[in-house]
Order: sequence, then C-alpha cells, then structure tokens
Amino acid sequence: MSYAASFHRLVLIGTLFGDTWNTTLSMIPVTPVPAVSDDLLEAVAAVVGDWFDNPLTGSGAGLNGININGAARLTSIKLNRINAAGRYQDPETKEHLYTPPGVQGGAAEINHPPQLTIAATLRGPDERARAGKGRMYFPPSNLVVQNLDATGRLTQANALNYAKGVSFLLGAIDDAYLAEGVGAVAGIASRAGTGAFQGVQRVTVGRVVDTMRSRRSTLKEEPESWGTP
Repeated sequence: MSYAASFHRLVLIGTLFGDTWNTTLSMIPVTPVPAVSDDLLEAVAAVVGDWFDNPLTGSGAGLNGININGAARLTSIKLNRINAAGRYQDPETKEHLYTPPGVQGGAAEINHPPQLTIAATLRGPDERARAGKGRMYFPPSNLVVQNLDATGRLTQANALNYAKGVSFLLGAIDDAYLAEGVGAVAGIASRAGTGAFQGVQRVTVGRVVDTMRSRRSTLKEEPESWGTP
C-alpha cells in the first residue's frame, strides 16, 4: 500500500494538564508539492496560532475559533513532505516552536476531564471512496462542559459553530499555501491500494461528546479504596 503521490503532513502539538496532545491534517497536492520552505512553515504557523486562541465562531470580527479550553497550549507545529511510501521525503524536519509556554486556548480555563473532546469529521466529495473521510481531534472545547442541552449533547447551534470554526482553520491554511504559491489544499490521504486523495468539501460535527482514548490511557488512575464494614 502507498500514497498516490507526495503530500504535506501538518501536525499540531501541545500540552494539556501536563499531558501532550496532537492532531494532524493532510495537505494534498494540486500540483507536485515541493519541500516545505521556511516561509511556508512560518505562514502556516501564524494562521494556526491566531486561530487557536480565538473564541467561539460568531458574527463578530475575528470570532473564528472553537472555544478551546484555556488550560490547553499549542506549543509547536510540524509541516513536512511525505513520500508515497509514507516516510519523510526531505532530510530536514520543519518545525515551528511557539514562544513558551505556547499559545493559550481562547476560552476561559475550566478544569474538566482532559480526555473529553469533540470529533470534527472531514468529508470529501465522494465519502464512500478511498480518502472519503478523515477526523481531527482538538483539545477540549469549553462546549464540552458548557451549553449542553437537556439530553446532555451539544446544541445544534454549537455543533454548527464548531464545524464552522474548524472549516475556517482549513480555509486559512489553504490561503497561506496559496499566498506562498504552493499547490496543495486541506484534504484526506489514503494509502489503501495505490492510494487516493480527496480535498475536504465540508466539516461535520456530531452533538455527542467524544473521548480521546490516547489521552484516557495516559492519565493515571491512582485509585482510592475504602473497606466494607
């Protein structure tokens, strides 16, 4: 199995209550992609950082975030070219480190369970084909513990706002690529068979709060016990 061609892989990395989190995005080729330049790396780092500390999407200027909890930090991004075999194609790893302790989430800090998250599903134009769907998991949004309806789920309005916020991020990254003259867009990459790419056509967000198993498994239980009478 292999990818259809070389593409760029963007990784967002940060901290949350002493643990780490990360999520990835494929930048798929419109034209053959070059090695990641310093200018492209810095352009993408700027838009990701600006988005991370924005509050919830709304009608006001600049309100294009997803209410990421203020306890979360974005500490770095990596942006590198991946070859058809799924390996780093270039000898130099491209990584941008944000000024410590990193970019703070745009919402108030609330100490809620750090394994809780909301899944953003990236959907291509042909969802039943290879590379039809992908997912991104960001640090907890304050929507996880605020503004739930009587059924314990996100309201429809807030699920829509979350989808809009993720879509805004993908569009901002696309714009950074366009400004740098690099022919790639936010997409979904599959290495099944001979590989396939699809550009993201829309973002869907369900109303049920999800759990990141990787975060859940790294948290120490440290149980307390009490004997029976």
